[in-house]
Amino acid sequence: MFSFINPKLQELMQEFETALRGSDRSDTLAVNEIFEYQFKKSGKRLRPLLLLTLAQIIGYDPRHLQYACAIELIHNATLAHDDVVDESKLRRGNPTINATYGNAVSVLFGDYLFAKAIKILLKDSSDSLTLSLVDNFVETVKVMSEGEIKQLVESHSTEISEESYYQIIYAKTGKLIELACVLAPLVKYQNNHPVTAACKSFGYHIGNAFQIIDDVIDYTSTSETMGKQAGDDFCEGKVTLPLIRFFSVGKKEEIQAVKGLLTDEQSSTETRREHFEWVKNLLQSYNCFEYCREHALKEITHAKEQLNIFCDSAYKQDLYKIADFISNRVS
Repeated sequence: MFSFINPKLQELMQEFETALRGSDRSDTLAVNEIFEYQFKKSGKRLRPLLLLTLAQIIGYDPRHLQYACAIELIHNATLAHDDVVDESKLRRGNPTINATYGNAVSVLFGDYLFAKAIKILLKDSSDSLTLSLVDNFVETVKVMSEGEIKQLVESHSTEISEESYYQIIYAKTGKLIELACVLAPLVKYQNNHPVTAACKSFGYHIGNAFQIIDDVIDYTSTSETMGKQAGDDFCEGKVTLPLIRFFSVGKKEEIQAVKGLLTDEQSSTETRREHFEWVKNLLQSYNCFEYCREHALKEITHAKEQLNIFCDSAYKQDLYKIADFISNRVS
């Protein structure tokens, strides 16, 4: 995925893949089967990549590799749960766990991954570090759960504000990316150290940019490119930044028509999918996607500014490249 990073970092990411798949397996064969199914086609691995790149700048410790595995397990646990909530059938070009094994298995497998992640975080750490790790992990899961609930309640409202949108995307996406970046300095520094604060702020802004672009891609990319069906957010009735922008600049009759598709009791997922291309073109005509990308670029700029605390290095340049990739990605 990130072929532009330096060779040493690519080697470290290969070590990560080996460690992730070689982590302690369950005595239950069915669990191992589902684990292989979930991880047979890797995702972007953005979170472990950010963690391991920052670790190289700060001072690499073998524990960083284990923390990267824990972060990826947490991420996949949330995906297993989200696919049930969203009734998703495709992810990374493959049928989701819930589509293949059922909702109950998907929920329980997500719980299993959370437990595996906690076990990793509790391994080979000093008492003070363990406490800090667990505290950060628990707070992240708490915030992510709150964010998902907030999204279910508020993002289906056509009156959602940009402020609420940012609160939602930070909780559901940004918080875990932020945690990945914070875990890099925690081996060496405390939570309140300037380096930790800079890493945390870097992760915060990267997380915002990532989700904004994700919400644009849901409208502008193709199912083949994304590995899942395009337009899912709109068809599920979710109001994300492109629509929020449209509601502030579109013509009154157009806004009413789109809001009707989202709120009318007679309007179904199938109805919205029939109108998806029309809505996408409408948003395009008002430069809503360009507006969102501009906001994402501002977040990327803020993220890069946090890296001023570090001396220049190949790994710092890798972080710049990763940030640019996020703002320019199409899937």
